Amino acid sequence: MVIQGDALDKEVLIEANVQSAETIIAVTNDDETNIFASVLAKREGCTRAITLVNKTSYEHVLPALGIDAVVSPSAITISTILRHVRHRSISALYTLREDFGEVIQATAQEGSRLVKGTLREAGMPDGMLIGAIVRNGEVIIPTSSTRVHPGDHVIAVVAYRALRKAEAVLAGSAADPEHQG
Repeated sequence: MVIQGDALDKEVLIEANVQSAETIIAVTNDDETNIFASVLAKREGCTRAITLVNKTSYEHVLPALGIDAVVSPSAITISTILRHVRHRSISALYTLREDFGEVIQATAQEGSRLVKGTLREAGMPDGMLIGAIVRNGEVIIPTSSTRVHPGDHVIAVVAYRALRKAEAVLAGSAADPEHQG
């Protein structure tokens, strides 16, 4: 179904049955149109709003407006570039606010501190938190006694101040400045 009209017109949104929609994805070339269309859709009963926003100055007000997820082309571009700059074990990366850090997905390498014992024994740097491990398609929410196996996919949040140490934990002894003789 194709509906032609102004996304900010309540009648057009109702014709599009937005009140029954689970998610609205607003991705026009205009940030304000995306934001207002998302807010209007949510007011009409749409459950979730994903909104394309280019201007970082809007970032702090979007949660108060009820927007659930923001897609930022600049953050995606930065994340893509950084993924190629980071250690080879990192297969995916998403930059969180410019002043916080990154969410990374990495493959646990044979010989890394990460696979030599429990997470407690691996000595995670302050500022690194492993939130999930994916092993053979199964998601594991780890505890300090969880063991990571070579080849496991590790999803972690890492503050910028801990990135080098986190890469060292993931990479193995050759890149680990704290554990070299």
